[in-house]
Amino acid sequence: MRNSGNGWLTDPTTFVSIASCMRTTRFGAAKLITSLAASTGGISVLENLAWACASCNNYKGSDIATLVGQPPRLSRLYHPRADRWSNCFRLSGYRIEPHNTPGAATEKLLQFNQDSRLRERAALGQTGRYPTIEALARMKE
Repeated sequence: MRNSGNGWLTDPTTFVSIASCMRTTRFGAAKLITSLAASTGGISVLENLAWACASCNNYKGSDIATLVGQPPRLSRLYHPRADRWSNCFRLSGYRIEPHNTPGAATEKLLQFNQDSRLRERAALGQTGRYPTIEALARMKE
């Protein structure tokens, strides 16, 4: 069942973090984030909102861009409403590999492949909870 743009619902209280990591999160642990933070002019309208796990939310903060590449250049982040996940990332085992510059910026800033996050995804994967069917569908959109 799809929730009209706010994320994937597996049941009424579970959401997939569409901010990027595709971790399934219980509603109480999910954060509704703004892609463009209020402090940088963003407003709380559907097109600017996305569900994120606590880790993605904490690492993102109010940032909308970061430096990537050699020489370092400012790049915007993956936008879960405007970008397709499969154009920006690919799942390789439990690693989330960037496909393009916004993907690289997001992977760097949100620290997708930090050891603790990889261990968490591996543990969830061993119990069949990562990636979920809903996350796989989202990845292929």
